[in-house]
Amino acid sequence: MDMQYLLFLQDFRESISGVFNDFFVQISDLSYGIFIWMLACIMFWAVDKKNGSFFVS
Repeated sequence: MDMQYLLFLQDFRESISGVFNDFFVQISDLSYGIFIWMLACIMFWAVDKKNGSFFVS
């Protein structure tokens, strides 16, 4: 990657000083726990049993 682009991203991240931290923590929390099981159940019963069982295993 271009160094100027990476420096721009770093400056941008430092300038917003963690405004989006709580938002991204909430998004990360969706990646485990009940959300995965709900997605697997919906996939199993509503879409395709083969793909739904893949989510569970």
